[in-house]
Amino acid sequence: PVAGGPSSAKILSVLRQINQVDIVGADVVEVAPAYDHADITAIAGSTVAMHYLGLLAERKARLEELNSGNQAVAALNQASGI
Repeated sequence: PVAGGPSSAKILSVLRQINQVDIVGADVVEVAPAYDHADITAIAGSTVAMHYLGLLAERKARLEELNSGNQAVAALNQASGI
């Protein structure tokens, strides 16, 4: 983290843009409630974490849909002798 670093909105935008990349982990650092009297950083950190988890859920759903589609195609190919 650096002073004047990316805003929460920018981080969320980047998360949406890299959703196609196979990222397997993430963490939120520098959320210090003792120094965050208005809870701004805590809210921003939890929002980023929540959006990341949502993106993981979307990716899992897409992969499951693709896998079920591939299984259906394989079954059709097998049934038709291809």
